Amino acid sequence: MADQTEPESTESEKPDEPVEQSPPAKSEAAEKKSETAEKKSETAVKKSETAEKRRSAPLPAPVQPSRGPLLIAAAVGLAAGLIGGAAVAAVWHPSSGGDSAKFSDQQANDAKKDVCSAVVLSRQAVANNMHMKNPEPENPVAQLAVAANARLSLTASAAYLRGRLEANPATPEDVADQAQKMAGGLERLNLSYLVGQPNAEREQLGHDLDSHITALGKLCQ
Repeated sequence: MADQTEPESTESEKPDEPVEQSPPAKSEAAEKKSETAEKKSETAVKKSETAEKRRSAPLPAPVQPSRGPLLIAAAVGLAAGLIGGAAVAAVWHPSSGGDSAKFSDQQANDAKKDVCSAVVLSRQAVANNMHMKNPEPENPVAQLAVAANARLSLTASAAYLRGRLEANPATPEDVADQAQKMAGGLERLNLSYLVGQPNAEREQLGHDLDSHITALGKLCQ
């Protein structure tokens, strides 16, 4: 009887099963880089959306030109001139005329003529600007410009008169005295407007100023 051999075990014939390997864990540095890249991507998307909104936004309506800034600039310029005129008038206070005995008749006549011409010019400047009408009655800035121009005429005229007296020491004493009083009256009237005195006081100052102008009109004939 033939020997029967037992079949060999098949366990050894089975191939080795693959061992599952877990993926390597990301390092902390790699994770931070990934987060930074994501943030940059989000920021770029937001910027793109913002730019798109700006491009699609409607254009603003054109601004209409306004006369307001021009009037404000005019008012400021006039106010600056007013302050400058007041400063000049405050420094320029010469004596009332010179000693007529030191000058010839020709010198006295020439000086009188020059001062009298200054009186006429100053009177015209004040009259023209004190009665100037506001071209835009409803515009407060325009009203301010007109008022500043009127006050400037007072201080400028006073300074101009004193300057001509300083330049003409041969002016006869009576003419020089009235011209000095006229300049002082112009300054007082201007200050009355600036401090807001009642109309009654300004009217009296106006009458006094008119009296000096009338006296000069007679002396300058």
